[in-house]
Amino acid sequence: MALVFRPAVVVATVLLAVAGAVAGIGSAQPAGRAAVVVLNGSVGPGAVITLTDAQGYPVTNVVEGDYSIVVADQGPSHNFHLLGPGVDQATGVAETGTTTWNVHLQPGTYTFQCDPHQAVMKGTFVVTSAPVATTTTTKRKAAAPVVVGTVGPGFTIRLSRSGSRVMRLKAGRYTFRVSDRSTAHNFTLERKRGGFDRAITSVRFVGTKTLTVSLTKGSWEFYCSPHERTMHGDFTVT
Repeated sequence: MALVFRPAVVVATVLLAVAGAVAGIGSAQPAGRAAVVVLNGSVGPGAVITLTDAQGYPVTNVVEGDYSIVVADQGPSHNFHLLGPGVDQATGVAETGTTTWNVHLQPGTYTFQCDPHQAVMKGTFVVTSAPVATTTTTKRKAAAPVVVGTVGPGFTIRLSRSGSRVMRLKAGRYTFRVSDRSTAHNFTLERKRGGFDRAITSVRFVGTKTLTVSLTKGSWEFYCSPHERTMHGDFTVT
C-alpha cells in the first residue's frame, strides 16, 4: 500500500488556525466605565469665560466625583485655567481648539480663569461632599403585657394575669382584655386618687374589649358601676 505524505505547511496552517480560535475565546472587549458627568468650559473669542452643565446652566455647585471638563478655547489671547483641590489644568494662551480633561473634583472651591485677564475673566464653583447612605432603624415598642378582666354572668368580677389574681403590678403600659358576660354589668377601671376613670365595657355590652393603659404608681380599682359595693376589686402599682 502506498503511503501518502501531506505537506507540513498544511499541518502548520491548521495548527495556527486552531491556536487563533482558542486565543479568541474569552477575549471580549472590556466593559466600559460608567459615564462621568460632563461640564463644558468656554473662553473667548471676546473677554468671556464660562463653565456650564449639560443643560447649559452655569456651574455653581456640584457633588464631588469624576468629571469630564470639555473646554472650547476660542481666543488666541486667552486661556482656560481650572484650579482647585487636586486639579491644576490650563490651555495655552496662544492656542485654540477643544480640550478634554478627566478630573476628580474634591470638596472645596474651584476657580476657572483666563490667566492674562483674570481680573475680569474669572469664575468659581463649590464642590460638596457626596451624600453618605445611612440606614435608619426604627425601634418598635414592646407589646404591652396583657391582664385579663372578666365580669358576669353572675355577680362576679375578676382581674388576672397568667391565670393568677392581680394584686400588684409594676408601673408601665398594660393591655386590659375584658370579657363581659352579662347585659347587667360592666367593667370600670379607676385610679383611686384620680387621674384615670374608664368604663372599658358598657352595661348592656356582651363580648370582649381591650384597652391599653399606662399605669402609674398608686392604688387602682376595678368594679361594676351598677353594683360597685358587691362587685369590686383593687391592686397596687409600684
